[in-house]
Amino acid sequence: MIRAIIFDLDNTLLDFMSMKRKAITAAVDGMVEAGLEIESGEAYDKIMALYESGGWENQEIFNDFLKGATGEVDYKLLAAASLTLSSPSMMWGRGSRRRRDLKWPLPNSASPRKMC
Repeated sequence: MIRAIIFDLDNTLLDFMSMKRKAITAAVDGMVEAGLEIESGEAYDKIMALYESGGWENQEIFNDFLKGATGEVDYKLLAAASLTLSSPSMMWGRGSRRRRDLKWPLPNSASPRKMC
């Protein structure tokens, strides 16, 4: 017997736009730190404009942005954006400890497994 069904309408349980803005800001910071020669605010505005015209779920936005900003998709900059998005501070907030600083075993957790 089904007792409950949980679903999320856009921006009902999770503030998608707030998360998108934070993610874009973090990605831009990572690319600038990796050598992208553009003001962070200008890059943010261009990426937001691309999302508004190309769709919020468009997976090619950062490629399109880099093509427009540098003339090509610079994979070093793209990787910097991706790595910034997967950082603990992006996932858990600015004051978070880095993964390398976490000691195993953590309370109530299993030991880390090797990923193949």
